[in-house]
Amino acid sequence: MRLNQQVPSLPIIVHHPYLSLWLPAKELYGACIEHWCGLKRSINGHILIDGKVYRFMGVEGGKDVIEQVGIDLTPTSTSFYFENEQISLEVKFTSPLLLDDLELLSRPCTYVCFKVTSKDDQVHDIQIVIDMNQSHVQNGESLKPVIGETLTYETYQLGFLGQVQQNLLAHSGDGVGIDWGYLYMVLPNQEDVKGKIDSTQHLNEVRSKILNCEAKEDQGAGIVLHIDLGKVREEKEVYSLIAYDEMLAIMYFNRALPPYWARDGKTIIDVIAKALDEKEEVLSRCKTFDKQLEDETDKLLGESYRVICTLAYRQTIAAHQLIEDEKGEVIFLSKECCSNGCIGTVDVSYPSSPLFLLYNTELLKGMLRPIFRFEALPIWPFEYAPHDVGRYPYATGQVYGLSEEGKYIQGKERIIEGGIGIYPNYTHYPKGKMIYDEHYQMPIEECGNMLILCAAICKCEGHTEFIKPYIEVLEKWANYLVNYGIDPGEQLCTDDFAGHLAHNVNLSLKAIIGVASFGVLLDEAGEKKKANQYKVVAKQMSKEWTDRARGKKHTPLSFTEPESWSLKYNLVWDELLELNLFDEKVKEQEVEWYMSKMGPYGVPLDSRVTYTKSDWSVWCATLTTDRSKAQKMVDAVARFLDETPDKVPFTDWYETVTGVHHLFRNRTVQGGLFLPLLRKYISKKTYE
Repeated sequence: MRLNQQVPSLPIIVHHPYLSLWLPAKELYGACIEHWCGLKRSINGHILIDGKVYRFMGVEGGKDVIEQVGIDLTPTSTSFYFENEQISLEVKFTSPLLLDDLELLSRPCTYVCFKVTSKDDQVHDIQIVIDMNQSHVQNGESLKPVIGETLTYETYQLGFLGQVQQNLLAHSGDGVGIDWGYLYMVLPNQEDVKGKIDSTQHLNEVRSKILNCEAKEDQGAGIVLHIDLGKVREEKEVYSLIAYDEMLAIMYFNRALPPYWARDGKTIIDVIAKALDEKEEVLSRCKTFDKQLEDETDKLLGESYRVICTLAYRQTIAAHQLIEDEKGEVIFLSKECCSNGCIGTVDVSYPSSPLFLLYNTELLKGMLRPIFRFEALPIWPFEYAPHDVGRYPYATGQVYGLSEEGKYIQGKERIIEGGIGIYPNYTHYPKGKMIYDEHYQMPIEECGNMLILCAAICKCEGHTEFIKPYIEVLEKWANYLVNYGIDPGEQLCTDDFAGHLAHNVNLSLKAIIGVASFGVLLDEAGEKKKANQYKVVAKQMSKEWTDRARGKKHTPLSFTEPESWSLKYNLVWDELLELNLFDEKVKEQEVEWYMSKMGPYGVPLDSRVTYTKSDWSVWCATLTTDRSKAQKMVDAVARFLDETPDKVPFTDWYETVTGVHHLFRNRTVQGGLFLPLLRKYISKKTYE
């Protein structure tokens, strides 16, 4: 897809929360490439045309640039096009995150492909130089010693970098990078192409020798890839591979586990060799998938919807890490980016779920299994669902809403929540040790989320095998919603940045749908009599909700404030799960009200604020069958991407008037933008 509008930041190399590199500019040479949280991750690229040096990537090195003339953005690739009077150059980054292939999905290897063609019909001597400095193996401003090496194998050569002294899984936190493991740059043997990789302790010296240019500042250690394409007239293509071996990925319930690709003893060398062998097949599969998704989104809601789904795809997936537990089950753990770095957060899985319901429900199951496992431990004292299972990369017990006692180690040393410390292993704590402050829990929110997601999985799969081990705890959570959900007390919901709220109408809506979801699960499991009981209760609750929430032209934010209003995004599941709890007029009335409150970049989240959430905005576009209304909501999100002044990975929280973003970036919740497409597959309704 040729990108005809701007986007705030472009995905370059994206695989998991520690390997997620973005370009905060529209030109590849316009800014230093960054980790999603803003840490600089220097990658510089130069092309030598008949000995003259031109920079096409990064901000270090040659002063002259070869002009960038276009960008292609697809779900799995980002391509940049350059040209001058002599040659044209294409540079393409492909991170093959195909959700139906877990081996490939987990493989931390990005293909970097170059195509060069003469424009003036003359033969030109072409060389390409790529360098990456030691920032890729350091966290922030760390100056720990880094070592590199170059190795030659039968079919390729590689260079790698890593710290001399490493502490695997050394820290947890939010806006932090990785400082363990090894960065790899790989050059396969290719016909009529000469190449060399240098892993050096003095990047400036090697770069200056090749490019004959002075460096602005000391880059320390690095890797330099030097490709000599020789004489070029007709199109010539070469490629390299950039990979990262983090060695250990997650501390999962006190077991240090490797990433999924290494679960059976494979090494990064094994994975690199396979990535090279399968290059043509993998790139072909990516091309096929990209076209399918682009065509479907364009046909459904036009170019705006195609753009936002294309940009959200890699970001959503790469904010997770895939592992396998000791039972051989898939575990797919999110990082709650730009919040508190929680791992496996339920109310992050909830909005992100449409993407995974579309393409692989096993990954959504992998998000829920850790929650069920933690809930069963003695330390969790409540009758409702947890919020998370730790702070990334430590899945060692919920850290959200800790009491003052819970924030201390042995009552002495306070944990700095905003830092990079490691919390205690709460999974070991005995029953009766109260470490959580109930005021900061989300009882209705998380119970509803878990029940709805389980129902959605079973609906997509057509059976209830997944929920069988968890039926008792699901019933406990459903009963909690029956008892407390119709008019929630003061508590947080997933939009916790907006603060506590009592009598939350949207939260009540989630409770009702959660109860009905459990009825659906029981029905599918063959427990017809008990299922009917929960369905009847849900219907009674929905009638009470409708009677209490009905306003003049909209439903309120709070039952006690009839003139207030909010986006009722939870209502989407009434149709998707075929619950039939609410009149269609309620949904259409809501959408009509949203149209009257539309700002330049969308509809505010509720009557208290001017900011919105992009995921909830697009969810509300599925409350109507009117294509023009849905299109307006989707167009507003695309307009935000085009005009926002902030150069960060796709945020979900921003101002509807100014387009300025609030804190969040690189969030998994953007998987929710795929809800209209999910609706197409599991609902009989469509846009008219």
